[in-house]
Amino acid sequence: MLGDGIGVPKKPKEAISWFNKAAEQSDRLAMRCLGMSYFNGWGVKADKNTAKKWFKASIALGDHVSEQYLAKILYDEPASKKEALLIFNKLSALGDIDSLAMAAWMHEYGEGTAVNYDKAFQLRKQAAEAGHGGAQNNLGIMYRRGTGVQKDDVEAAKWYQKAADQAVSDGLANIGYLYSIGEGVEKNISKAIDYWHLAAKQNNGQAMTNLGVAYYQGEGADQNFNSSLSWYTKAHKAGFPKATYLLSEFYLKGLVVEKKPSKGIELLKVALQKGFAGAGTKLGVIYEKGEFVSKDLKIALQYYIQGGELGDSWGYNNAGIMYQNGLEESINIPKALEYFILAANLGHSDSMFNIGFFYYTGMGVGVDHKLAFQWFSRAEKAGNIKAKIALAHMYRNGEYITKNLLKSATLYEQAADSGEIRGKIELARIYQQGLGVNKNLYRVTKILSDLIKVEDPLVQYEIAVNAESNLIDKQENSFRWWKHAAKLGHIDAQFVVANKYEQGSGVKPDFNQAVFWYQKSSTQGHSGATGRLGLLTLLGQGTTKNTEQGISLMKKASEAGDVDSLHNLAYAFEMGEAGVNKKIQSIQIYQQSTQLNNAMSAFRLSLIYLDDKIIPHNLVTSYQWALVCESMEKPAQLATEIIRLKSSLEKHLSQLDMNTAQVGASTFLNSFKL
Repeated sequence: MLGDGIGVPKKPKEAISWFNKAAEQSDRLAMRCLGMSYFNGWGVKADKNTAKKWFKASIALGDHVSEQYLAKILYDEPASKKEALLIFNKLSALGDIDSLAMAAWMHEYGEGTAVNYDKAFQLRKQAAEAGHGGAQNNLGIMYRRGTGVQKDDVEAAKWYQKAADQAVSDGLANIGYLYSIGEGVEKNISKAIDYWHLAAKQNNGQAMTNLGVAYYQGEGADQNFNSSLSWYTKAHKAGFPKATYLLSEFYLKGLVVEKKPSKGIELLKVALQKGFAGAGTKLGVIYEKGEFVSKDLKIALQYYIQGGELGDSWGYNNAGIMYQNGLEESINIPKALEYFILAANLGHSDSMFNIGFFYYTGMGVGVDHKLAFQWFSRAEKAGNIKAKIALAHMYRNGEYITKNLLKSATLYEQAADSGEIRGKIELARIYQQGLGVNKNLYRVTKILSDLIKVEDPLVQYEIAVNAESNLIDKQENSFRWWKHAAKLGHIDAQFVVANKYEQGSGVKPDFNQAVFWYQKSSTQGHSGATGRLGLLTLLGQGTTKNTEQGISLMKKASEAGDVDSLHNLAYAFEMGEAGVNKKIQSIQIYQQSTQLNNAMSAFRLSLIYLDDKIIPHNLVTSYQWALVCESMEKPAQLATEIIRLKSSLEKHLSQLDMNTAQVGASTFLNSFKL
């Protein structure tokens, strides 16, 4: 009575004195009361060891209630969880539903025993059916997640509702959430908000946060940032980290409060300390972009990794991107792969795609189309549209997987239906070429016509290509499409525009514009543009003549694999642009270009050996190069020239000479398998 203040003033210390006297006389209830007093700090300084002593004394006299209290103390001691579970199991067998619920929890999370979802479900269902509100809510969670039982949204809703009917705050919050999304019950936002208000009265952080989201988004209630701020603040004070994370946005942006980025960042750090993964990723973005703080990529990377470690796949994905792009230090593909795999294992489909891309291209890992296909397939199943397009490409080309044009077309169609621009473009191409579908130029026109207003360089490039073929627009109007794609930054369109200005194709010749667009394309890495820019610089067309720079640019383009630039470089040497004493080097460069299937280079070699300006003339060798040129693919005009040259040479050669030249030509051609 003194302890509770029943009939007399409440005097905890005097109550302890009387409890001690009764305990000395072996009163188990008094012993339990002393245990509870020391456990909770009622009238004495809290002391769990003393509490355990009194609970054990009461248990020795047959008090099962004290066993439950003792088990709760032991549960909080990492080394004693096994002992706690033994007590909960014992009390469960005696029909104590609180102990049943605790035993279920320990089996689910592997505390004091190995994780056993089936056992957890069995125990929890017993407790729930016996009316334990917390167990009913947690059973609903198991049904919703499919933990220890087949996923069943209707059953989840049923048990959440039972918990809610007992005013269990988590049950109220959870049934409200199901009503907000229409999962297991018919969607009813108003009902959801009513349940959240009931849970919020019990200071439920999830419910208060959900109310904040509802008012922020204007779902089920008029949009009201002040109300949203109020609920987020209450949930934050209740210690709910997601609310702390969402509250930070108000101070970062200055929504209905004074803009205070420092406070917003501090709130994110608090949310992160409390284990909210998204806060780590958000802080990573802030430091990577230098928003509100000095840009610091090392700190950004640390936050991304923290977010990932707490379970946010975006954190690991962003860390992978930093290593892939070399934003933190030098490019490190193995590290990028490591973090993409971690993100993929958390379900991040972009990371799955990135891993597939590494193996497809061999970027830092070596080409492995089997692994690429496996990762693309995994990403596609997770809903990644880029992976769908990648798989379509592999089926179209028969890379690792058996070539299947119908499967490829189906995947492109699915990507296009999802609104993916690349999917629509590829779909237009397969209908144009009849790959896995019947040729249908009307469909091509329809697809691309629908994309005309899309300000995307790839789209506009494809429209330009088809305008050139009279599918989208008249051919004479194609230049405007090329230029539009070029202005949007498409590297190949910039090259085409430059070439059209240089050649006067579809537009008035303008070397200044040609140089301008070649420079644009070259800057983006187009080797052909670099080579043409070098040629115009060498000739002084559209720019100041600079022989050294022109040759340097053509060499750069040649080294990057542009065969036309290699031929033009040889021609520059032949004409003495690199110095009269270096003309002889043109022969070697022409041979290299011919090896790369440039017929014009073979033609020039034939002319060099016919003339004696660079090397003493040799009709047999001249004829040999004419034969090489004749055997290669070439423009019609060059074909006519080589026939004329060959015919002229045959008039001065014996059959033996021609046979010798034929052997030489065959040897060259077989050597390089042209």
